[in-house]
Amino acid sequence: MRNLISVLAIFGAVWVVGFLLRQYAPVSEKEDIATLTYLAERGLPEAQYLLADRYYLGDGVPEDYAETARLYRLAAEQEFADAQYELGFMCKNGTGVPLSFERAYMWFRVGKDKRPRAAATAV
Repeated sequence: MRNLISVLAIFGAVWVVGFLLRQYAPVSEKEDIATLTYLAERGLPEAQYLLADRYYLGDGVPEDYAETARLYRLAAEQEFADAQYELGFMCKNGTGVPLSFERAYMWFRVGKDKRPRAAATAV
């Protein structure tokens, strides 16, 4: 009985290590983009924000400011403060969206409570 418990304990430890390696092992950029896209399409604001950053920088996807603004907006409408702040800057500069100081101010104000220092310097 003691040997069986030892074998099960070792098997369990090996399984846990394998699971963790699969969870935290680096993935290819293509897999990373596919995962972010999958999660963003399902409404996860963090994924929408991260994917928007990729489109803004052209990191693994074509640089596309309109898509960046669309994804930031989806995340911002779910009260994701970083996306509200970034969308405010895009509106302020007319990057990917029509230039609008009113919209920029609105997004900075909405995000102000969550990121007061950053929003205060932007407005």
